Amino acid sequence: MIRLKNVVGTYTTVRGTVDALDDVTTDFQTGNIIGIAGESGCGKSTLLKLLYGNIEYPLAMSKGMIDYGMKGPDGRDITTENISEHWFKKISYIPQSSMSSLNPVVKIRKQFLDFQDFRSRKEIDETLEKVVAFLRELDLTPEVLDAYPHQLSGGMRQRVMVALGTFFQPDIILADEPTTALDVVVQKGILLLLAELQRRMKNTMFLVTHDMGVHYQLTHKMVIMYAAKIVETGDSEEIFSRPRHPYTKMLIESLPRIGDAKKLQGVEGKPPSLWDELRGCRFAPRCSRAKAECRERCPELAAVGNGHSVACLYPES
Repeated sequence: MIRLKNVVGTYTTVRGTVDALDDVTTDFQTGNIIGIAGESGCGKSTLLKLLYGNIEYPLAMSKGMIDYGMKGPDGRDITTENISEHWFKKISYIPQSSMSSLNPVVKIRKQFLDFQDFRSRKEIDETLEKVVAFLRELDLTPEVLDAYPHQLSGGMRQRVMVALGTFFQPDIILADEPTTALDVVVQKGILLLLAELQRRMKNTMFLVTHDMGVHYQLTHKMVIMYAAKIVETGDSEEIFSRPRHPYTKMLIESLPRIGDAKKLQGVEGKPPSLWDELRGCRFAPRCSRAKAECRERCPELAAVGNGHSVACLYPES
């Protein structure tokens, strides 16, 4: 298990501080593809940054703890304080923008070699042989190593990012909208590649995407977020067949279906401002099932059976 307990992710701005991740407590079962879904600004990327230990101003983990359930080569527990020592080896991050993530003035070859300290030319040559073999598995030719990022197509750059993030077979992979700005054919290739790598390496992958269809096809577990809170978790099949939170149900019902001629309905209204003092359920103003109690009492994430948990006072039956 990867366990989060009372985690708060806070950003400092000229206006003050705001909690983009608010008192999150949950467990993630390892060895799965875990999908994270929710509207923009709900805290998905902040959650991944905290898991990765990429905690720099203006972001801070102002409260809580993360237990990765892993130890480093020295036998010490891996924590948010030392997780950066294990980047790429134990945990890796695949960002959504390959063009801004790869160094534009350095060839791909050097970007692979920069991850390690080499003591001899022989070590470098042996590593490059392994890199070439790995690139071929990802449908990339060895010539990619001699290219600069701008000389590659968007799909090739994203495959390079996947290769960089998975070359050392890390225990945890964090993929933050890894197919943004790619056409649908290339998107499918990248997503199937990630799924195959996870199956082969038997590691844990967190996949952030707005596309609920992708979550249905690829993920084993789901996490639904709303306004800095986790509102539902469970097996993907269970959540899609029987969503218990009204927000989750609305997200799933927004998916187009072949042969369905009825007009799709969006979720009316908009999420609350995190700057406001929030009371009760944060989804209550947009929820047709909300009662007076919902506007006064904030629901906690509670089990509803079959590994399924929901934060709702009146969940769907």
